[in-house]
Amino acid sequence: MIRHLCLLFLPAFALSCGDKPDDDTGSCGETSVVINEVLVDPPGEDAGFEWVELKNTGSSEVDLTNFYIGWQKSESSTGASQGFPEGTTLGAGEYLLVGGAEVAGADVVVDLDLGQGTGGDGMYLVNPCDERVEALVYGDSNDDAIPDESGSTATSWADKPGAGESLARCSDAQDGVDTNDCGADFVVMAPESITPGDVNDCPHESTAESVSIVINEIMVDPASSDTGLEWIELVNTGSADAYLDLWVLEVFKSDAEDGTEEQIPPGTTLPAGGRLVIGGSAVSFEPDLVIDFSFGNGDEGDAVHLYDFAGTLEDAIVYGGSNEDGMLDENGVATSIAPDAGSDVSLARCPDGEDTNASGDDFALCMVVGGTPGEVNDACCGGGDSCDLAAAATLVINEFLPDPASTDAGNEWVEIYNPSSRNVDASGWQLAWYKSDPASPSGTAALPADTVIPARGFLLVGDELVSGTDVQVTLDIGNGTDGDGLHLWDCAGTLEDAVVYGSNNDDLIEDENGVATSVAPNPSSGVSIERRTDGTDTNRSGDDFCESSANTPGAANAGCAP
Repeated sequence: MIRHLCLLFLPAFALSCGDKPDDDTGSCGETSVVINEVLVDPPGEDAGFEWVELKNTGSSEVDLTNFYIGWQKSESSTGASQGFPEGTTLGAGEYLLVGGAEVAGADVVVDLDLGQGTGGDGMYLVNPCDERVEALVYGDSNDDAIPDESGSTATSWADKPGAGESLARCSDAQDGVDTNDCGADFVVMAPESITPGDVNDCPHESTAESVSIVINEIMVDPASSDTGLEWIELVNTGSADAYLDLWVLEVFKSDAEDGTEEQIPPGTTLPAGGRLVIGGSAVSFEPDLVIDFSFGNGDEGDAVHLYDFAGTLEDAIVYGGSNEDGMLDENGVATSIAPDAGSDVSLARCPDGEDTNASGDDFALCMVVGGTPGEVNDACCGGGDSCDLAAAATLVINEFLPDPASTDAGNEWVEIYNPSSRNVDASGWQLAWYKSDPASPSGTAALPADTVIPARGFLLVGDELVSGTDVQVTLDIGNGTDGDGLHLWDCAGTLEDAVVYGSNNDDLIEDENGVATSVAPNPSSGVSIERRTDGTDTNRSGDDFCESSANTPGAANAGCAP
């Protein structure tokens, strides 16, 4: 028969969400049946495609004749399906699929008109005595005061599913388990994971308390357009495999309270000691998962958080050299900040996998161009076997052109000189340039693997329009206003050489001695800054450098301008 009863006025037991009455419910019999999975927002047209899956969690068969599905979408919008046909039974542990005419494999075909969850919606299993014996309240809130079985406004509700997503009963990662808490009992299932009429494909619940996952390396500012090229590497530092179903990466750019969430896909497993690289659709390697991120580049502090399925913060990185935007880490507002990453320079955890919950201590600029996605961070951290360190090698910034006569972009260059009597392997060494912030470089450029500078030889590092370059990188060096600087770091992150230049050093740029008190000239357009004598270094930029109109990139300096 057809039920037209408004569920708002159905008789009610004093039950919480998910409770069922005891067996002494009169002629209505056993009530061991639960709402187990639902599809309230089918992709495309809803009419005829909505369904509700019931499961008998008891040990004996239940007669469901004249039971029906009821729903409430707002205080004044209620509805009910047809009563189930005579002889409808559900065996112990079995499933019953109740759905519209278009639902394939439906055991009972009824018309449903379920709410999609905006403001709070509810559905109910109602027995022949018009008693709500099972309820599911769900949505983005419960502003509409949807009741549970007791008739009281529900205080726990499941999340609002998206189009094609189901809500599945998965408490403790088990199908059919009812803890009387809709928010805890139901999870959102991706379209590929829904199982109408069958056991739920529940996500394994790896929590932050039982596993150890860290953000190990991240590329926030790829060399070209960022779109599709950003990536992040996670590492399982624990001793057990981790199931990352429903784990979330949240990206914060300027507002520490308002991030963008990216959910790790269902079924993602990260073995003990394993690495998971999540990259955009345009990365040059094959990532384990494809997600197009939009990370901040670090201006005044940006952050990425990793949350487990229960919303517990597992790990965080705050980067940018400062934290004026008040980004949070595991300790609250972050006071330890990872550097500002330059173009095509990743931020890598050094040593690999170690976590002190202090981003400034844990992360360094990777010394390998493009980073090391999917690999141990040893090369990033200066742990490679080939590169020479500053303690055993001498390299200097010998000449550079910060203000080309034409457009700066593509025409800037820096010459590095090896004044020693032996070849120096400069693989992983980095140039960094400072414009206004002495604590954070405006950009960096790493020397690629197998970069060897011969004894008393030159290495020309230039942008794309510079002819004769040995290493091509993107440069954006300052023109000297209020003090700018160039630093050369070895492959372990030790400062090897520095030059500070401009009419003054009001910006407090540092050299090897601290805030520079000796400053090289403010460069004229098209004129290079060069060492007065090739390779001679007193760590005083004003004494060591002068302007030269000769411009001799990759060759011996010609002498200072008259």
